[in-house]
Amino acid sequence: MERCGYRYHVFNCKKHTDSIQVKELLDKIEEMVMENNGRRYVPDEKSNPSTELQAKIKRAKKDTEKKHRQDHILQNLLKEREEQLSEIRIVLLGREGVGKSTSGNMIMQGDFFETTLEEGFKDQRRTSRCVMKQGKVEEYHISVVDTPGWSTSHLNHAKEIFCSVKVCSPGPHAFLLVLPLNQSFRKKSEQTVKELMNLFGEHLWKHTLIIFSGSWLKDRPVEQYIACEGEALQSLIRKCGNRYYKLDHKSQSKNLLKMIGVMVAKNRGEYFTTEKKEKTSTSLFQRLIGKVLTEEEWNKREDELIDKMLEAAVVDLDEESNQPSARQKASYEYGIPSMSGDSLSDTVNSIGVKKWEFFDE
Repeated sequence: MERCGYRYHVFNCKKHTDSIQVKELLDKIEEMVMENNGRRYVPDEKSNPSTELQAKIKRAKKDTEKKHRQDHILQNLLKEREEQLSEIRIVLLGREGVGKSTSGNMIMQGDFFETTLEEGFKDQRRTSRCVMKQGKVEEYHISVVDTPGWSTSHLNHAKEIFCSVKVCSPGPHAFLLVLPLNQSFRKKSEQTVKELMNLFGEHLWKHTLIIFSGSWLKDRPVEQYIACEGEALQSLIRKCGNRYYKLDHKSQSKNLLKMIGVMVAKNRGEYFTTEKKEKTSTSLFQRLIGKVLTEEEWNKREDELIDKMLEAAVVDLDEESNQPSARQKASYEYGIPSMSGDSLSDTVNSIGVKKWEFFDE
C-alpha cells in the first residue's frame, strides 16, 4: 500500500450494474495521472520483463543445442554398453496427481496402470500402493513400478514409496521423477522433492531422470519452461545429471527408453541398492600409477573423464554463433578406458579423439 501511495479502490462485484463505483475508479485514475504530469509509464530497459523473457528464450535455445550435442556424444560413447542391456527396471516418483500412472502407460505402450484422466495428465484415481507391471518394449524387457504420490506439505506413504526398491528386486535401474509442466516449480517444490529423494540416499541421483508431463504453452520447447522457472528447477536438473525428457501424447516412448538406456549404460548397468559395494581392481594401469583403487574410485574417475568430454563438447557453441561465413561440423569418436588395461598406452589411447571438420556455406 505504501509503495502504491496508498491508492486503492474497492469494487462490489455483486453490484456490477452500479456505474457510480466505476466513475469513482476513473476519477482516482485521473487524479493519479495528473500527479504524474500526464506522463505514461515507460519500463526501464534493464528491468523490462519482455527483455528479460527474450534473454531467457535465447538462453533456452542455446541450452537445447548443448543438450542435443551432449546426448548425441554420450549415446555414441556408451553404445557398446547400451547394446548389452536387455532388461530395465523403472520406478516412478512424483507428487499426487502429476500423471505417474499415465506416464507408466505411455512407457509400457498400453493400459497397464489404472487412471482416470481429466485435464491432460492429472490422475484422479490415486495410487495408494506400489504396483509393478512388466512387458517387452522395443528391445528391452521393462518392469515399471508406480508409487503413491506425496503431498506438497508433508510426505505421505513414505514407507510404501521406499518399498518400491524391493518390489522390483533386486533393485531399479532408473527412477523417473515426474514433474507437471502446468505448475510452477519454486524453492518449496525443490525442498519437497529433495525430502522425498532423501528417503533413498544420495546415491539415488545418478539413477534419476526427470519426466515433464503434460503440455506447456502450445508445445514450446521444454527448455523455455526450465529457463523461465528459475534456479530451483535448474538446480534439481543439475543434480540429476542434466537428464530430463518431455513426455506427452505426441512424444515417442522409444526416445525416452533410449535416454534411460544411456543413463543405465553410464551407470555400467548397475541397479540401485541401499547396500554399499566395494570391490578392488588391480589392472596394470592401476599398478603403474602406484595405487590400487576400489572399483568405486575407479568408476568415479572414469565418470569425471566423461563429464569433462561433454563439457568440452559445448564450449565452442558461442564461437560457432559468431561465424556467419563458415559452418562448423563436429564428429566425435570416443572409447571408454578399459578396466583390464593390458598396457598403459592402450588405456590412454582408448580415451578418445575428437575430429573437427570445416565447411564453407
